[in-house]
Amino acid sequence: MIPFFRKIRKTLADDNKPLKYLRYAIGEIVLVVIGILIALSINNWNEQRKNQDDVHLSLFQILNDLKQEELLLQKHNLSEKKSIDYLTNVSKGNYNAVHLDSLLIYLDLYFSFFKNNNAYSGLKETGKFSTINNTLLKAKISSYYEEGYETLIADTQWAETYTNNQVVPYVIANLEPESNYLTRGELVLNKIKTTNLKYIINYQIGLKKSVGVHLESAIQNNNKLITQIETELKKSK
Repeated sequence: MIPFFRKIRKTLADDNKPLKYLRYAIGEIVLVVIGILIALSINNWNEQRKNQDDVHLSLFQILNDLKQEELLLQKHNLSEKKSIDYLTNVSKGNYNAVHLDSLLIYLDLYFSFFKNNNAYSGLKETGKFSTINNTLLKAKISSYYEEGYETLIADTQWAETYTNNQVVPYVIANLEPESNYLTRGELVLNKIKTTNLKYIINYQIGLKKSVGVHLESAIQNNNKLITQIETELKKSK
């Protein structure tokens, strides 16, 4: 039996077949390794592509949030300006330019901001916010929602606190509000001369002007961010 195997070995050695088999085996191993590397590369590419698609969708959702928010910010800004114009006319004695019986409506109208950041919050909660490659855009989005919102929320708290603690008690005690929240013009004229109504009006004007500055800034930042996100989405198509 042993001589038989020796004969085979001798024949293989004579034909140099071991070297051929070794080369073949090495070639097979190389092909398998290359195949694995290609499969891993394709898998990584697919995973990266999926992440980018997710980010693309999230940015599109943030864009929609921002466009809706712009309309709300513009509406708030217009409302604050109307209130400032009305209250300024009353404070300066331009009574013919306004309806004094509507004073309570403008005096009690204060800025109230609510968050509209569902897409941004979703990105942060899932950890996908960090996958946005554009670091400058990422910083702008974060600043808009973190710092910008903090300012508007602080404005809301300030306006709400002053109105509820100062304006409402004064109105109830002095201006005899009717069910439709109107009052009598002659009563307003009397109270503005004999009580601290004018000081309340002036303070509300100052508060609203401060809010207006922040609203204008928020609208500008909103518009810039919309443009930047639209540019980023076009690049990723």
